Amino acid sequence: FRAPAPVGTFVRVAARVEGGEGRTLELSAEARGVGGERPLIAEARARFVRAPDDAPDDPDSG
Repeated sequence: FRAPAPVGTFVRVAARVEGGEGRTLELSAEARGVGGERPLIAEARARFVRAPDDAPDDPDSG
């Protein structure tokens, strides 16, 4: 988090796929206020790993 988001205001969230290789996918996102100076409210980066197609839907099922 970078700044508060005032109650009753709109926030625009934008996400981007930054890259990936094999089963990994790297993304980034930011949230900005709408209108005026559009202050940065929050930003994030994440790396996801895709499960194999034959992975069970329920991890407790064995």
